[in-house]
Amino acid sequence: TILGRAPGREYDLHYIPAPLRQRLHSQAMSQAANPTASPAWDPPAILAQLRANTCFGNMTEPTLAAFAAIAQWRRLDHGELLAGRGTPAPGVVIILKGAIHTSSFSNDGHEFALSMLEFDGLWGVAAVLDGGGMLRDSRAYQQTDILLLPRAAFLEILDGDPGLYRYFVKLLCSRIRTAHAIIDELALRSLAQRLPRLLGALTAGRPCDDERGIAVAQTQDALATLLGVSRHAVNRELKQLANQGLVGLGYGEIWVRDLERLRQLWHEHGAQP
Repeated sequence: TILGRAPGREYDLHYIPAPLRQRLHSQAMSQAANPTASPAWDPPAILAQLRANTCFGNMTEPTLAAFAAIAQWRRLDHGELLAGRGTPAPGVVIILKGAIHTSSFSNDGHEFALSMLEFDGLWGVAAVLDGGGMLRDSRAYQQTDILLLPRAAFLEILDGDPGLYRYFVKLLCSRIRTAHAIIDELALRSLAQRLPRLLGALTAGRPCDDERGIAVAQTQDALATLLGVSRHAVNRELKQLANQGLVGLGYGEIWVRDLERLRQLWHEHGAQP
């Protein structure tokens, strides 16, 4: 997956969110009877997830039923490998809970995060369509629940109705456009400009947890990896934002206290040469 926007929450280096359709997600989760004990979700729960997904949601009911028939529920532990570099994609993955973290490592062991897909995100589309090996390792970030649409069965459905390809071509085009925007941003924006946007995107659409603000699920180390900088640099910028009352910091915890002001800060910085 290239740095890019997916339907649903996708963390490229500057995570760009999309509508989460949380209500349908909650309905689907409630319909799944104890998924830890029974990996096979019932058909209504799988169909609800497909209807809630940004990419699949506009497809016809017969098409959704066909995809639901091939879907396999899986739970991945934190750090568990979904697909390694050079290996074929097992299929298209719909993320139900948790996240899939895709990254590369330099010769000296430095990790470069390419993307982090969360709820409603799709993983593996490009590799499934072109049949090429994965360019990077993809692992679960936190405990992660997924629906896997195996490659052969997925392509069989698309080949039976070639018009379905347009949904996934549109997705990949969006990712390419976002990749160009990210390249520009990396070249032209400072960390002080990029971090507020990332924090805002990470918490967009989420309710305030308590008086402390909206909790950020990622640690400072994870933020540093997503931004391609050191943890020390992220910590320095977070303290500056905390001094302005925009975020709160605790031991291993980050809260966004003023989401609107973070967005304004990004736009103010963006207007500067």
